[in-house]
Amino acid sequence: MGRAEWDAEYEVVVAGSGAGAMTGALAAASNGLRTVVLEKTGLLGGTSAYSGSAIWLPGTRVQKRADIGDSTEGARAYLRALLGDEAAAHREAFLSTAPELVEFLEKD
Repeated sequence: MGRAEWDAEYEVVVAGSGAGAMTGALAAASNGLRTVVLEKTGLLGGTSAYSGSAIWLPGTRVQKRADIGDSTEGARAYLRALLGDEAAAHREAFLSTAPELVEFLEKD
């Protein structure tokens, strides 16, 4: 098989097509950025294609509507016990953006 030639230009290049990658690609494209997703396999979805496509995003309206009862405070306590305080900045970034991300995805 010969080498393919490609001279397209993009502002965002997303490597892989898993749930996180596709969410990032959607966010970039929704904000007007010329975006491409590159996947090395013949199937889209990455590991999320065969893992049930579930992701834990605590403190969202989806959980509240489903009456799941998984609060941001409960998730904070769980993550603190699991990861300690060294990951506090990452933990807080995750917890503060999870509801915003779900809201963005539901609007699409």
